[in-house]
Amino acid sequence: LIKSNKRWKKLLDLNKEQAYQSQRIRKLNKDHHFNALMKLKDLLKLKELPKRLECFDVAIWQGRSPTASQIVFRDGLPDKKSYRYYHLKERPEGNNDFEMLKEALSRRLKYGDLPDVFVVDGGKGQASSFREVLKLNNKSIPVIGLAKAKVTKTNFASPLIEKEEERIFLPGRTNPYILKKNMSLL
Repeated sequence: LIKSNKRWKKLLDLNKEQAYQSQRIRKLNKDHHFNALMKLKDLLKLKELPKRLECFDVAIWQGRSPTASQIVFRDGLPDKKSYRYYHLKERPEGNNDFEMLKEALSRRLKYGDLPDVFVVDGGKGQASSFREVLKLNNKSIPVIGLAKAKVTKTNFASPLIEKEEERIFLPGRTNPYILKKNMSLL
């Protein structure tokens, strides 16, 4: 009986160690970029893991010098050699994100090596502008919008608390996906 108890204790100790190591590895990989790409693949219902993502944002300085930036990720990691800036036309109406994004993408499409997914800084409208240009050029590439939402809450300790939530606007989905649901994707 004593020998049997020692075997059970040894087996139990091995089982505890395996559980500990599994949990440790899971925590280490929680924010891994592969998990983010898997989630993006699922959200967009892609057949394969997206390998190249291009992210676009536009900026304008005091009504002048409109610029679009292109940030590239390969296999979930920044590819800084592929970053680009586009100096855009100044518009009489000033800051027009939609038209500036259309111009940036129209210029981008002239070059090869298109991404698996476009990410646009902005909500539904900015993503729709991108999709419009892609459709005009007979390109079928998923476009998602990335935007913050301000949520105002009150409680007894503080009269006003503002919290910003990052959201993804996905094609064909009415409500945005809240990024805090998946920390690796954030």
